[in-house]
Amino acid sequence: MSSSSNVIASSSGNPSTNGLANTELFYTEPELVATLHTLSNDELYSFAQLHEDPISDVQIELYSLAYFLLFARTLSEEYLKQAVQRIEGWVAVTNLNNPDRARRLQLLDMMSARMCEHTYISKELLPALIEEG
Repeated sequence: MSSSSNVIASSSGNPSTNGLANTELFYTEPELVATLHTLSNDELYSFAQLHEDPISDVQIELYSLAYFLLFARTLSEEYLKQAVQRIEGWVAVTNLNNPDRARRLQLLDMMSARMCEHTYISKELLPALIEEG
């Protein structure tokens, strides 16, 4: 995987590398992304809960981003599932002619790929590594 797929927005608006986080597809102000990175897991979870019942596209993105960041920090599949479910629903109600549909599908693809990677690592690779150790 190339390093460009592991890019996140930094507070300066310039990309920086950070393992699992892959937030450049989110339309979120870089300053807000930087702030979310400073929150504890409990605070980030509470932030996501504030956007549980979204009334706008912005809130859907914030909810999904918060859960995606929680997954990146904890590797808890439940957090990623929450983000994927929200994005799936968002894509489902997005008009085919909406110019933002392609980006939303990219978000879904990126998160689905992370889910596959996580599943492979936790169910296939990790047990094999443990047996070897």
